Amino acid sequence: MNKRATLIVLTMALIVMLPGLSLAASTYSEDFSAATGVPPILSSSVDGTFSQKWAATNYYIGGLVTEQGWTFSGQAYLAENAQNGDKAILLNEGGGGLGHGSMSTMISNATPGNYQLSFEYWGDNRPNIPYQFTVSVGSSSQTITGSWTQAMSGTSNTAVVPFSLASSGNIQLQLSFLDKSSYQASAIIDNIKVSSVPLPGAIWLLGSGLAALIGVRRKYGA
Repeated sequence: MNKRATLIVLTMALIVMLPGLSLAASTYSEDFSAATGVPPILSSSVDGTFSQKWAATNYYIGGLVTEQGWTFSGQAYLAENAQNGDKAILLNEGGGGLGHGSMSTMISNATPGNYQLSFEYWGDNRPNIPYQFTVSVGSSSQTITGSWTQAMSGTSNTAVVPFSLASSGNIQLQLSFLDKSSYQASAIIDNIKVSSVPLPGAIWLLGSGLAALIGVRRKYGA
């Protein structure tokens, strides 16, 4: 096969592959800044109004929170930084038989490709007690266990869950507190992002090969 034919074949292969590839760009983000809670605000002297990240934290435990595009069930509450009003979602352990906290949403019109879900999480007002929750996105799922072991507030963790989408459609995302009978602490969730994964290195190599062949063709007139 001469250089001209090779160039044509590689170009056609790249054209076929491109529709299924994901670019390195964020496709969805949520910081819950518009979320609302139902009063009253937690003011218990036993539990306290603080969290692992926010030394002063308000908990709206009077009812479910609301946020456009999201569905909440069980004890899913609004957590709020008492100093600057920053907001997040508390997935409570569900004591008293009221049901553990769960939150879900649908990301529509997603294209095929590889993605990753990332979000920030930290513990509520029960230091040194572990909590556990599950994350389901698309066909992937992951169980995350956290514990507030730091002596001071101000820290949080970041979770990354990779997943893929074989064809165009919707991405179902759900986070739920796990095993309410074994855990007394709860998780706080914030800054959810779904991003497409950068192009694989092989694609860049293919692009480099095409560029090289074009250069050879121009030099030798092949």
